[in-house]
Amino acid sequence: MKGKVQENMGIKKPEPGSTEYYQAMRSRNKSEKKKSGDHLTWDERQTIERMLNKGIHKQVIADAVGCCLATIYNEIHRGEYEYTRTDLTIEMRYSAEIAERKYCEHLGKTGPLPKILKDPEMRDYIENSILKKDRSPEAVLISNEYKEKGFADPVLSPNTIYKGIDQGFFRKLKRLDLPEGGYHRMRHDAERKKNRECSARKKEEERTIEHRPQEVEERGIFGHWEGDCVLGKQINRKCLLVLIERVTRMTIIEELSYHTADEVRKAINRIEKRMGRAFYQIFKTITVDNGSEFSDWNSMEQALYRKGKRTDIYFCHPNSPHERGSNECNNKMVRRRFPKGSDFDRTVNCHSVKEAERWVNDYPRKIFDGITASERFAEELKKQGIVLKAV
Repeated sequence: MKGKVQENMGIKKPEPGSTEYYQAMRSRNKSEKKKSGDHLTWDERQTIERMLNKGIHKQVIADAVGCCLATIYNEIHRGEYEYTRTDLTIEMRYSAEIAERKYCEHLGKTGPLPKILKDPEMRDYIENSILKKDRSPEAVLISNEYKEKGFADPVLSPNTIYKGIDQGFFRKLKRLDLPEGGYHRMRHDAERKKNRECSARKKEEERTIEHRPQEVEERGIFGHWEGDCVLGKQINRKCLLVLIERVTRMTIIEELSYHTADEVRKAINRIEKRMGRAFYQIFKTITVDNGSEFSDWNSMEQALYRKGKRTDIYFCHPNSPHERGSNECNNKMVRRRFPKGSDFDRTVNCHSVKEAERWVNDYPRKIFDGITASERFAEELKKQGIVLKAV
């Protein structure tokens, strides 16, 4: 964000490798010295090699990397090799690759080599899955694709990946590349204090969540959904309607031109048109919050292809997002494609929305031992004997 502000103000960001870039790194890292016992990472070794090749003073390099001068001298000694010039004279140079190899060999002598370093192919696979497929360490390890690779000594715990990132075992992967920066919020007590205040719109008593069928709460019956709207900037017109099925975690994302009840009604109409009469078996109930976009629940329930209702709408209590737990957790995944505060009027379109929907539904789910929501949804449709042309 800071870089974008600087660009808008006409301030040019220094190019990596330039003198200005290293000066910026030096000033930033002066207050971020490595703690005693911290090791240099692969990226830091590459930085040292580039700066040495440019003839930059070793103290400047130490400040840029965030370590003491002695560490730089020791590191140069570790990665030293003889380089033959064109005039056949020999000079000593530093190689980040040689230093990294010796570092890994040293780890093996001082104790068991970490799993990630034992198998470079597995390390690269994990790194590419996170960086290119935008998956979390948990999702990588539980995916069927990872299991089918048949690595000799596979990583089984996501904590091993987190520790490997912190210790610099990966070539490019950093904590900031992970969802939510790789740090998980503390789980709140499941028994949160519930706000039972009356809704401002004073909905009919039978619309509240207490009157929802018990089968919905138990997650034993297919066809019960939760819904919510995901917003961008305050000035944006566009937003997203996100629906998730409680048993399979199947997700449907619809683009809304405006954050209004009429747009929500139109979105549900579109879903019914795509599904046809199968909609009535797939959408038994939808549980939503108290947002104004869900105020016209009568129209939301009205069917297009038969007389009467197509589904039943139920409302959570005010300020009780835990009553739509699946929806709230799923919105975090949607936010990875449409970040909070981003310009939805620019980024939200038919292609980007359906691409995000496919990514969410094809994401390996820990709760299903690596099975995706799409696969679970297909299993339920087959079990129910439902033939569906499109979702």
